[in-house]
This record gives sequence, structure tokens and C-alpha cells, in this order.
Amino acid sequence: MYCRYREVSPICVGKHRPLRTDEITKEHLIPRFLMKDPKFRAKWGIAFNPSDEPNVDISCHKCNHLKNQMADVPFVWKLQYFNKYGIVIKTKRSLARSIRFQEDMTLTVKERDTALQCILRGDFEWLEHRVARFNFRQVSVDLSDGVVVNYLDARRKLPRKIKKKSI
Repeated sequence: MYCRYREVSPICVGKHRPLRTDEITKEHLIPRFLMKDPKFRAKWGIAFNPSDEPNVDISCHKCNHLKNQMADVPFVWKLQYFNKYGIVIKTKRSLARSIRFQEDMTLTVKERDTALQCILRGDFEWLEHRVARFNFRQVSVDLSDGVVVNYLDARRKLPRKIKKKSI
């Protein structure tokens, strides 16, 4: 058996060889938390249970962990984006080396680490032709051609003086 994502995944252990039994995990194409939402099920006309056959496939542990709670199609788009722009996600260090930040961006070390975590673990959506947005918790990172062009942290608190002026 091969991992479901072996053709597009830059980290898949089953890319060049079949998976060993200790590498195989059961993967839900549509995450279980979405399948439990009656509005989602009604919108898409889903009548089967989250763990029934149409929603379950095999993937390697690394791909399944990286997918987290994303649906199948956006996850594949994310992997294709990584491949297209040479973003390496095998380790955090390789991710940090392959991601570039726009020259005029001034981010602290903690903000850069948060941006990298958002890119690695966040949800993926296309904004424009070559611009993608990654959302994780309350952090949003925009990449254009593999370069970070926008970083927004909604958790960031404004200084007290600015709060008073804006109110």
C-alpha cells in the first residue's frame, strides 16, 4: 500500500516505497468535526457516518499529522503550493530555510516562528492567482510565490495609549 498523497507530498515516507504496517494510519477525507455538524451534512447531502468507507482512506502518519483537521482538497492544494514554490516541510529548520520574508517586513523572532507554524499547520485558501493565505488559530499569513508578504496576528494587543485614542 502507498500513501494517498505520495504524488504531491514533499514529506511522504511512502513516496518511493510501499508503507510499512507501522507507518499506516486511517485518514478521514472530510474531518470528523465537520461531519458532526448537521448544517454541513445537509449542505452537501452527506448521509454516511464519518468513519464509513467513502470517507476513510490510508495515509502515512506524517501526512495525516500534517493534514490535521483540513479537508482533503485544500490539503492537496497546500501540498501542491509547497512543491511549486520549493517550500520544504520535512523539518521546522528546513521550513525556516525555504521561506523568505518580504524585505520591508519587520517581525520579531517570535512572530517569525508563529508565521512558520501558521504556514505548516494552518488551513489553506487561494486569494489570487499566485497568492495563498494560511490561517491558524487567530494568525493569518499571506504568501506570494513562496514569499511572506503579509502577517496578521489578531491576538496581538494594542498598547494602552493607542486603545484610548481609537475609542
